[in-house]
Amino acid sequence: MIIQPAIGQFPRRSIVKSLILLTIIIFSCNFSFAYNINYTFINKTDAPKPYIHVIISFKTANQRTTQLNLPSGWVNQTELYNCIKNIKCETENTSIDTTENKAHLLLNATENTQITLSYDLISDFEGDISNRKYFRPIIKADCFYFLGVNGLIIPETIKTDKLTVSLNWKGFNKTTLVNSFGTGQVNEKITTDYNRFHAAVFAGGNLRLQPVINKTHHILVAVYGKFAFSDDSLNRIVDKIITNEHDFWDDHDYPYFLVTAFPCRNAGGGTGYTNSFSIFYEPQLKMEDGLIKLLYHECFHKWNGQKIDPGDGGEFTCKWFIEGFTDYYAEKLSIDNKLQSQEDYVKYINNLLNVLYISPKRNADNRQIEELKYTDPDIYNLPYVRGPLFALLCNNQMMRETKGKYNLDNVMREILRLGEQGKPFTLDMFLKAIAKFDPMSTIPEQLNQIIINGRDFNLNDLFDHDRYSINYKDVTVVDPGFDFNLTQKSKKIIGLKNGSNAEKAGLKEGMEGQVTSYWSNDATKAIKVQVKQDNTLKTITYFPNPVKPIRVPYITKI
Repeated sequence: MIIQPAIGQFPRRSIVKSLILLTIIIFSCNFSFAYNINYTFINKTDAPKPYIHVIISFKTANQRTTQLNLPSGWVNQTELYNCIKNIKCETENTSIDTTENKAHLLLNATENTQITLSYDLISDFEGDISNRKYFRPIIKADCFYFLGVNGLIIPETIKTDKLTVSLNWKGFNKTTLVNSFGTGQVNEKITTDYNRFHAAVFAGGNLRLQPVINKTHHILVAVYGKFAFSDDSLNRIVDKIITNEHDFWDDHDYPYFLVTAFPCRNAGGGTGYTNSFSIFYEPQLKMEDGLIKLLYHECFHKWNGQKIDPGDGGEFTCKWFIEGFTDYYAEKLSIDNKLQSQEDYVKYINNLLNVLYISPKRNADNRQIEELKYTDPDIYNLPYVRGPLFALLCNNQMMRETKGKYNLDNVMREILRLGEQGKPFTLDMFLKAIAKFDPMSTIPEQLNQIIINGRDFNLNDLFDHDRYSINYKDVTVVDPGFDFNLTQKSKKIIGLKNGSNAEKAGLKEGMEGQVTSYWSNDATKAIKVQVKQDNTLKTITYFPNPVKPIRVPYITKI
């Protein structure tokens, strides 16, 4: 299954994020009125280098200088401002100054002045959508896809909880225009807030649109390109999964929801956004190769990650819950609704145990995870592994301690109730929700030991011994032949080992390059490194050097 970078492979989707849980910086703001801003998008995708010309109109506040925020970083993508070209201020007696931060410009204008700016939005990569490029704007001759976070210049002053946005689309086929707020509108006015606008999806072009409507919801599925399954089969599975999850949360208030699907080479993924989620999937893969699980995961983020939100600064320290528990429920719900088998569940749990035990950072604590999350792929992946295993532990512990009266489902719905009151998710909220149903629970102490301090699980707490037995095997871990972390960070081959398979395949110390496929727990999977030689990109593929085996637990069904 390679729909997203596998657990143990870096970078891992966020799913999201991703997203979602979505990584959005929330700025404090004293504005209480509805701020008005207008975006006009002019279709220039027939140009030799396709682009969208964007015109922004807004009113300055009671100050002479307004910060303009360009797209910067999103998930593992950086320098998104390279997708913004030809910025101009169309209003007289105004000027724009650069700053040391390339993502920030300063607009100089008199107070309370109506301002018009323009710029061109482009894709800064060529060819097919591949790897993590889908977190950058996609502007092609026959389609476009971008987000508020990666495609729009946003004045600092609109960072408020009351926002009125006018969207105007010129030269586009309105029948295939979609976004997080609606579809088929060339002139649209929306009322939202900064966070939801920042996390919105905008797409159009050669999309095949299929509405999925029943008594409780209106879903729009927008598909670009070809897949190994039909649009109808995708629509049916999307409808089933979204219905399953709304039933789980007992939440049927969702008048509109957008699902976008694009083919993606060299590992894809998915992320939840405002009223939507987006999937990027290998075109040759069947639906059962991982798409079902991906859809369950991303849909679950509508609640766990959006309505249940850790707020400013808590996104990664709570990732064990936002991503890990979401992954647990993606697996559980797909099995409960007979879209996966018990055998699939055993494989899933054994993969988690395998990745956790072979990780060189398996005992890193939550503080280390927060500090090293974007520089060490083994650290980055830990919440995605610990989280679902801890969710399993919580569910089984509650079932044992309450004699089957309550389980983790009750806790999740209680946390949702608190989240809908506007309270950010915290460890304290989680523990109070546990205590409501299981006052004498041992889970708080296990949370402290496993999640906070990085100690190993007691495997006897994880599994029902009437159903599963615990066994052990030796697993050989993988040596890529160079320093993986430093290579990914510097985008140059660092620490190449003499005589390694990497060197024999043609890699050289200091060569420009980046790993595009790496399975740290499977020596049978080839490593792929994209390198640059003589201004030409090419991919070097080789099998890694195995190193000493590690004792790893696994379960079998009795």
